[in-house]
Amino acid sequence: MNKHIKTLTSIALSLTFNLALATDIFDMARDGDTKAIAEYVKRGGDPNLANADGYTPLNLAAYHGHLPAVQVLHNAGANPCAEDGKGNNALMGVAFKGDTPTARWFLNHSGCDVNRQNHAGQTALMMASLFGREEIIQLLMQHGAHADIQDLQGNSATSLAQAQGLNRVATIIRQLASLH
Repeated sequence: MNKHIKTLTSIALSLTFNLALATDIFDMARDGDTKAIAEYVKRGGDPNLANADGYTPLNLAAYHGHLPAVQVLHNAGANPCAEDGKGNNALMGVAFKGDTPTARWFLNHSGCDVNRQNHAGQTALMMASLFGREEIIQLLMQHGAHADIQDLQGNSATSLAQAQGLNRVATIIRQLASLH
């Protein structure tokens, strides 16, 4: 009987430890802690675990501009195209935040649909255009982003830029669209 109690205690401690790791992975990703992320994965942690809002560690690492953490998670099997609860993928978050190196990595390595629309019908190009992320706009369009896609409100990347007073960005989008 004593042996069974030790086994159950060991299982309970293991489950508690794994639950703590699962909770911490989101903080690790937000902070870009590649060593802790690698340890999490090494101990069997799920790199595709999603929190209550649907964010995966890779979504959070990308959103916060931690490309090395994104790469560690991707190499561990994390889905770079996973969507959060609003239908946003990591590329959309990167376009929103304006992290060009991470955007470039996603476009070259993720295999995600550059024209993917979230639940509001928005694309990564629309998010980049809202905030005048000119370099990311160029990268997205070089990788096949379509400027004529409309969100559920009827807005395109160009009209969103114009609505924000970003006329230069709207002109860039129109010029790039005419090349494709």
